[in-house]
Amino acid sequence: MTTASDIRLGAGLLKHALVQPDRTALTLGHRAYSYAEAATTARRWAALLVEAADGRPARVGVFAHRSEASYLGVAAALCAGAAFVPLNRRFPAERTRSMLESADVDAIVVDAASLPGLTDLLRGLPRKPVVLLPDVERAQAGELGDVRVLDARDLAAATPLEELPPVATDDIAYLLFTSGSTGAPKGVPVTHGNVRAFLDANQERYRLTPEDRLTQTFDQTFDLSVFDLFMAWENGARVCSMDPIELLSPFKYLERNEITVWFSVPSVAAVLRRRGVLRPGTMPTLRWSLFCGEALPRETAEAW
Repeated sequence: MTTASDIRLGAGLLKHALVQPDRTALTLGHRAYSYAEAATTARRWAALLVEAADGRPARVGVFAHRSEASYLGVAAALCAGAAFVPLNRRFPAERTRSMLESADVDAIVVDAASLPGLTDLLRGLPRKPVVLLPDVERAQAGELGDVRVLDARDLAAATPLEELPPVATDDIAYLLFTSGSTGAPKGVPVTHGNVRAFLDANQERYRLTPEDRLTQTFDQTFDLSVFDLFMAWENGARVCSMDPIELLSPFKYLERNEITVWFSVPSVAAVLRRRGVLRPGTMPTLRWSLFCGEALPRETAEAW
């Protein structure tokens, strides 16, 4: 079996699946995924990605939102040696279609909630990607035209990929797109070496341990989401995906999940300050509070 000693982003998930398989890697709502379960699922899906591409795929789209497909789809793409391309069903279809065309993905992982928008995205693409539906059976998928579909049964029955395609430092780990405010969205490739340096620098500062539990307040199409997900997995910690509605009153969530690392844009804290709900003792397990993406006003920081 390939170990996680290589440079690839996501190697930590595979390493901790071996050394602490029963620890929780991911929490979605009240559903917890152990490192062993997450890694096995990612390897299973990766096997089909490699088979569908007749070798190592180049890029895999992830058209899913805060679901098993969205997080383990990313892990599966990395296990297959591909770059992942996060896509958001809340974006205008025309914008997402331009991203798909620009990225020229070999496959796309889609969750059930995003499936209704898929047909429109695939229409007119010069090359149709293979579609993976981890939580949908083919009979429920509707008409997707002349695309190859691998459904929930196919993915569940696949044999986990043992030997992962090797990756190099300069290979692309993921492709994120700019907002497109000055025209069409532009893809920004980030290599395994790039993000490895980022993670190492942050670990030197924050010293995360397997006891830590990190929030994921950002959508995966936002670059700050990489910190939460991979700082957790690289260090054997847990990442907890928060629904946007929970940001309006996050304290019960933080206490229930014993969150130790909070990361959000400052405006979330500013809203909580204006509502007067920031009180001593409301976040008892926190040891790091991180803010990025906007200016952090002094009064917001002091209230937090």
